[in-house]
Amino acid sequence: MSLPYFHIILIFGLFSASLSASDSDGNPFAVVGEQVNHQIPDGWELAWMSGESDGRFFVEYIPADEEINSWHSGYLLIERIPLPSAEALEEIRSMKTTLPEMALHHFIEQAKTGCRGEHKEISRSVNKFNDILFAMSGGFCSRYENSAPYGEGAFVAFLEGHHNIFRIQYACRPTSDNNKNNLSTWGITPDMAEKFLNAIKSTTLCGSENQPVCQIKYQ
Repeated sequence: MSLPYFHIILIFGLFSASLSASDSDGNPFAVVGEQVNHQIPDGWELAWMSGESDGRFFVEYIPADEEINSWHSGYLLIERIPLPSAEALEEIRSMKTTLPEMALHHFIEQAKTGCRGEHKEISRSVNKFNDILFAMSGGFCSRYENSAPYGEGAFVAFLEGHHNIFRIQYACRPTSDNNKNNLSTWGITPDMAEKFLNAIKSTTLCGSENQPVCQIKYQ
């Protein structure tokens, strides 16, 4: 997928910019506006939250017995980013593509760049679930940072809402070469992969006008 310069700048600005630091970094806070209802895996807890209550924010979940800086058996990130201007969205449509596809493309390219080992990508797909446009993919990096010496496997989806675009990302990290060899190509057990993908596909919008009440409460 070859993107014009305008699109590269647009996506870089949307998905590469860091959230501004705030006093609430790490601590949960109430969120307003459009969000996603997503089934958090049983036994997982909110480990970190950052952003703005009425704007861009992200939350991270991990199994209750793990730490955010050293997790291995599971990780979930949910991020909300406000949509770009109507003019930018129209420009994207004129190129016969979608914002979720562009966001996914940028994410995978960044993942390849950040991988210190071999990167294998899952085939990309674009579908509608619950009347929401999804662009999905993922992959496995054989060595990703010091915290994942045996690699990291992930599934990622970008969802386009009415006012925001959302990223939902699941990941696992093998704890040894032996452990890695016993997992699937993506470093995730088949059972967990099925649960992660089903959870992503069942996601719905909530919190805005004509949308149901959100089931997730961050505070």
